[in-house]
Amino acid sequence: MKKKIILSDEVIKEIAGHLDCGNNCWYHIPTGEMLWARNRDREFELEGETWDEVFDEIDRKRSECIPFECLETQESFRIMESFIEEVNDNSLRVRLITALNNRKPFKNFKALLITAIIARHGLPLKTNGILSM
Repeated sequence: MKKKIILSDEVIKEIAGHLDCGNNCWYHIPTGEMLWARNRDREFELEGETWDEVFDEIDRKRSECIPFECLETQESFRIMESFIEEVNDNSLRVRLITALNNRKPFKNFKALLITAIIARHGLPLKTNGILSM
């Protein structure tokens, strides 16, 4: 029987942050350490960036880890399309569809959702960079 692992809210937020940035991450069960690295399958790499040591550590500890892998672009896109089908506000639905069909669909989709949430709940729009996420 496998031991049940309960992750804290803080660890879950950390995992979500890494996944949102396109990184994969692994929760090392014995230590509670969070290991993370860019997605190996993606060809994007910054000049001078080396991940060999990180990947070696992950490979050594993999059998003791719970993996969390970021979604592929097509999967994320399908999730957003499914979400749009559930939106009751026709005006918002049209704007979300437009966002998905133009440049930078993920960024624009997220900005529209944040704006809609702020408008719906009457929250004051602060210039703290919330829309630039």
